[in-house]
Amino acid sequence: MAPKGQEECRWVCGALKARLVAKGYSQRPGFDFTETFAPTVRYSAVRAILALAGLEDMEIHSLDISNAYLNGVLEEEIYMQLPEGFEDLGNPGDVLLLEKTIYGLRQAGRVWSKTLADTLTKMGFTQIKSDPSVYVFLRDNLRIFIPVFVDDMTLISKSKPAIQAFIQELSTHFKLRDLGPTTQLLGIKIDRDRPSRTISLSQKQYILDMLERYGMSDCKPVATPMSPGSKLSSSMAPSTSEDLSFMKSVPYLNAVGSLMYLAITTRPDISYTVGVLARFNSNPGC
Repeated sequence: MAPKGQEECRWVCGALKARLVAKGYSQRPGFDFTETFAPTVRYSAVRAILALAGLEDMEIHSLDISNAYLNGVLEEEIYMQLPEGFEDLGNPGDVLLLEKTIYGLRQAGRVWSKTLADTLTKMGFTQIKSDPSVYVFLRDNLRIFIPVFVDDMTLISKSKPAIQAFIQELSTHFKLRDLGPTTQLLGIKIDRDRPSRTISLSQKQYILDMLERYGMSDCKPVATPMSPGSKLSSSMAPSTSEDLSFMKSVPYLNAVGSLMYLAITTRPDISYTVGVLARFNSNPGC
């Protein structure tokens, strides 16, 4: 029987995870890295592809690349100090030469994006120029669409065997998790009515969490997001010292940012109202 301390260690190690990351803040531009931009799929592209999937009754399948950033090969020469607790791996003052990207490096996202693009291109996919995070496979009557959001991939095709064949081939390049038919995508709930060929997108839980976060759980719904004819101006801003002090504690910018994300994803009906509110982001209390 293992000592009590070892049992506790096994329990803790099984419940918690750790990840070795680089000190990206210490990297020097032009020496340790050059460009860092990495594309992610636009929400408008996701909605368009899902609409096509619903219209043509296509299969929608999700998979996740495990530890995606560890697959990229570094072009720069980067050294890293021995991690704390691993000093016995070498002598004092020894450093490690990184051959692949790790989380924390400024170029890690870009290198992973290029690695995935090279792999999918070799597998016969074409990277869309208008949105480089969307890949399309066209051969005879077979079509596969893949919008990519960092390490989350959604496969859309009429052919289930083609999707499974793709997953099998991709697993020879990267370690991945097959998540099955898509019900959630980027925090968006997907409901399908296949007989009528429709797809509904919703973010109910996100909205409920947002209302809780900003103390509006008890608010009542209204027919319009903004009263017709309402015009906001700086003259309506707080004028007394008490009101000005109160506004400093109001997370106005955070709330507008949350609403803007919602407007971009699944609630375009609030876009105008959010745009009006955003005009006062720099100083909502004036």
